[in-house]
Amino acid sequence: MSEIKSHKCPSCGGNLSINFDMQTYLCPFCGSTFDYEYFREDQMHEMGNTYLSRGEFSAAIDAYKYLLQKDPHDFIALRGIMLASAQMKGIKNLSDSNNFRKFTYNTKLVESSVEGSSAEDKDYFEELRRLFREIHVISKLNKERDALEVERSRTRSKLNMTSANLSEYSFIDEKGDTHDPELGFAIMCVITGLLALVTTGLYLFAIFSSIFGGEVSALIVVSFIATVVTFAAAMITFKIMYPLAQGAKKHKLKLKEAKAELDNISIRLEMLEKEVHSRVSVIKHDCLLFFKEDERRMARFS
Repeated sequence: MSEIKSHKCPSCGGNLSINFDMQTYLCPFCGSTFDYEYFREDQMHEMGNTYLSRGEFSAAIDAYKYLLQKDPHDFIALRGIMLASAQMKGIKNLSDSNNFRKFTYNTKLVESSVEGSSAEDKDYFEELRRLFREIHVISKLNKERDALEVERSRTRSKLNMTSANLSEYSFIDEKGDTHDPELGFAIMCVITGLLALVTTGLYLFAIFSSIFGGEVSALIVVSFIATVVTFAAAMITFKIMYPLAQGAKKHKLKLKEAKAELDNISIRLEMLEKEVHSRVSVIKHDCLLFFKEDERRMARFS
C-alpha cells in the first residue's frame, strides 16, 4: 500500500492508504474503506490540484503519481509533479521574484516528467525544465552576490580598522594634520648621520690639534657635547621613530591590500549585477510566453 499524505479519512481524520490491487482507500486507524469510485480520474486530478494549491506538495505528488499508473503521459499529472517538485502552487509562481532569490527543485522528478511526456507535449515539458534550470542559475548568482555583499561589508570594516590603526602611528601637529612617521624616520636618519660626521670631525680635529701642540680642552668639551647630542638623536631615531615607521609601513601594506580586495569585490559585484539583470529580463519574457502556451494546452481539459 502507498500512503497519500494529508488525505484524511472522513470518519476519523487519519491518513489514508491506497490498495492499488483492489483500488480502494483504507484507513489503518479506524478500518474504513472507500470504493473505486473515489478513484475516478477527474477526482484524482482535482485532489492533486487541491493539494498543490494548498502547498501540500508531497500529497500532490502522490496523487499525480497514482494518475500516471493509469496513463504515463497524463499531461496534468506530469505538469503538477514538475510544479510540486519546485514547491510552486501554480504555474504563475514561475516568475515570482522570490524564485530569483531562492529556488530549488527535485531534478529527478523533473527529468522523469520530461521523459514520461508524450511526443505532443515533449516541447512543453522541455521548455519548463529549461526555465527551472535558468531560474536556478539566477538564484545561485543571487546567492553569490549576497555572499559578496557580506564580504564587501567585512572588507570595508577591515579597511576602516586598518586606517584607524595607521593613524596611531602618525604624528599629529597643532593644526590636527597627520604626518607620516616614515618621512620623520628618514629625516632623523639624515640628522643623526650629519651629527655623527660633525662629531667625528671634531674628534679628529682635537687629535690633530694635540699632535701639533694646539689647545684641545675646548674641542674636547664641544666634541663631548656633540657626542651626547648624536647619541640622543640616534636613540630618538631607532628607539622611537623606527618602530613607528615600521608599524606605519605594515599598516600601509594592509591598507593597500584591503583597498585592492574591496575594488576586486566591487568589480565582481558589478558584473554579477549586470548578469543577473540580463538573465532576469530574459526569463521574465520567456515566462510570459510560456504562460500563454500553458493556457493554450490547459484549455484542452476545460
